Amino acid sequence: MIERSPLSKQRFYVDWGRYDPRRTTDELDVAGFSARVRERLVKKGFAVSGHAWNDGSTVPLWAARALTAMKELWPMR
Repeated sequence: MIERSPLSKQRFYVDWGRYDPRRTTDELDVAGFSARVRERLVKKGFAVSGHAWNDGSTVPLWAARALTAMKELWPMR
């Protein structure tokens, strides 16, 4: 879907934790999936920010990242 989308001024914030779930039983890889989505958006030419955090994606840890994401998506002018 990313490759078929027309380029626009849409901005994206994609992050993941180094300790996000990875399972071999069902091939779940949250960090790997998020990194690949970010790479594809950048390659397409979208404005993308975000990065890997040295944590996981549990609610208490994610809540600490929410402010960073909101600042990236809605910067003060």
